[in-house]
This record gives sequence, structure tokens and C-alpha cells, in this order.
Amino acid sequence: MWIGRFLEKATEWISPDVDLIKRNPVKVHHCHSARAKDSNIIQALVDRFAPGQKNHGKGTKAEPGFFYGFKADIWQAMALAVYAADMADGVTDATT
Repeated sequence: MWIGRFLEKATEWISPDVDLIKRNPVKVHHCHSARAKDSNIIQALVDRFAPGQKNHGKGTKAEPGFFYGFKADIWQAMALAVYAADMADGVTDATT
């Protein structure tokens, strides 16, 4: 399993205190529901970082928005990064 190899190298190169974060806590953090889908997570990120912007905060080439260039897995990476940052700052609710 590749995840085991990634974890092994991360603990060697980065820190012995590396933790795996599963998808469910990230979904609950952003959407307050374990049944949330990718579209719900994307909307929660847009509501938090680009409220009121068109095109899910992506904007256009002439006027790029906060999420300009985001595609597919980048949204999930952003959700995970925001979750990790919030946990490090002691934020337990993504709406704060």
C-alpha cells in the first residue's frame, strides 16, 4: 500500500509525529455532515474564502478570483490544508 510508504518517508524526512487525516473529519469540519459530497465541500470553501464571487470564486483569466485555476483534486487538497490549519489554530468549526 502506497500510503504506508508515504507515511514511512514522511516520518523519516519530516517529523516522527506525522498523522494520517481521513476524509470524514474533513467533511464534518467543513460541512457539518459526514454525508457531504465533493460539491458540498467546494461550496463550503467558496462560502468561506470567496463569498459572492461568480463561478465558484474562480473568476476569469482577465480577472482571476481566489480559486482561479482550481480543478479536480486541488479542491480536496485545499479542504485538507484548511482543515489542518484550522486544527493547528484551535479552530473547531469552519464557520468561525
